[in-house]
Amino acid sequence: MNETIPIINISALCVDEPNYTSKEIHLITNAINKACSSYGFFYITGYESIVSSKSISNLESLATTFFNQTQQEKMNISMKQSGLHWKGYFPSGDELTSGSPDAKEGIYFGEEYSLDSPQVLHKLAMHGPNQFPTPKEQWRSAVLHYMNALTILGLRLMRGIALSLNLPSNHFEKIFMQPKPFTPFRIFRYPGNDSRQGVGRHTDYGCLTILKQDDVGGLEVEIEPNTWIKAPPVSNSFVVNIGDMLEIWTSGVYKATPHRVKPGLKKTRMSMPFFFDPSFDAVIDPKELRQDSSVLKLTNAAGTTDVEVQKDVIIKYGEYITHKVAHVFPELFEDSGGKDRLSKL
Repeated sequence: MNETIPIINISALCVDEPNYTSKEIHLITNAINKACSSYGFFYITGYESIVSSKSISNLESLATTFFNQTQQEKMNISMKQSGLHWKGYFPSGDELTSGSPDAKEGIYFGEEYSLDSPQVLHKLAMHGPNQFPTPKEQWRSAVLHYMNALTILGLRLMRGIALSLNLPSNHFEKIFMQPKPFTPFRIFRYPGNDSRQGVGRHTDYGCLTILKQDDVGGLEVEIEPNTWIKAPPVSNSFVVNIGDMLEIWTSGVYKATPHRVKPGLKKTRMSMPFFFDPSFDAVIDPKELRQDSSVLKLTNAAGTTDVEVQKDVIIKYGEYITHKVAHVFPELFEDSGGKDRLSKL
């Protein structure tokens, strides 16, 4: 099997005023189209004008120090004490994938919301203040700076994805930005020499995942049923993959591909996935894209006739993602009173 995940230099998308009619942009969007309609995964390079190597290494250093603490110290910011905010630390085995516990431990972050914000008062899941490890101000600055940079990068990528579908560059951006994108951010550590699944076979729920992984490896992509290829570390790159919502939104033109982190890693692995999703208030109507002849042409060319993907359904993004994430931490969701709210959605 000689399949390899493509590497796309997106530097022309990352300049202050991209020329969306240029040859460079055309080559990028063609490559994005090919990657998203076949693998659902690609690497990106050329993002340094938006995300600095210093901001990445700073977070990795803080995370290494945090994870090397005692379990008791890490539990000072336990996710279970944040309730519906769903932010903070979880130990190995607490997160489920496909109903089975993962070996990884991690910290959940997200957009900062004060306790008196409308989102918190209305008990929206995953909205609230972050639980930053000590030293808190150093962590706060590092995390929020990084998330802001990745949000800008996510917007540039969605412009490229829109162009790759022969849509205006701001087609998705209008929906993401009303009022702001939903941007969960995680830092995970996978233990070495552990026979449990690092993270089990799954697809991501949202639109776009932008992953910074270290040099250990272990990420694998299922390009065909039971056929896996490696997504090895590539220096100065992010791994980008399509989530379920973008597959639904494009009626199957772009693919959410199953992936996993295999068990039995020789060394401890760290990864930092950033999820770039539509506004919690967004309403997604896949029919809008299917009514556009250029997108329909792509759908026919890709041969995607999956009735389940293309069914006529309008999705309220906040409700959709809340249902999905509740399966990852079912005990936490029930303990925090979210079960009653979920039943009303």
